[in-house]
Amino acid sequence: LGNSLYGYAPLRVVLSDQNDNVPLFTQNIYTSSVLEGKNKGTFVVQVAATDADKGSNARLAYHIVDGNHDNAFAIEPSFSGTIKTNIVLDREIRDSYRLTVIVTDEGLPQLTGTAMVKINIIDVNDNQPTFPPHSSVKISE
Repeated sequence: LGNSLYGYAPLRVVLSDQNDNVPLFTQNIYTSSVLEGKNKGTFVVQVAATDADKGSNARLAYHIVDGNHDNAFAIEPSFSGTIKTNIVLDREIRDSYRLTVIVTDEGLPQLTGTAMVKINIIDVNDNQPTFPPHSSVKISE
């Protein structure tokens, strides 16, 4: 035992991140309002999420997956979480929207988080008053 042999060699250990954390929105429900009649591209609300992973496992993209009637809203660019109008909104047609927004990471397997976005359309006085055709009023003496 007195003549033990041993040696030294450099060893490099490289750790890879496993995609084991789901992206989480900072809020479960976001609420915002926007005036009707605003131009396409008007800012509505910012959604945000975090992912405890690293690298591509933490790169996030946001998508509207439900409630986007008439394709009224868009997230542009998809990694921003910025929701903007995609059409000119009219409160007389629809007074509110409830969007389901998901956030996905770029890991394998891809993991997803979900949030609800409630958007109220604020009425603007954009319609002149009208009288029905051929209306008459009787006044008794």
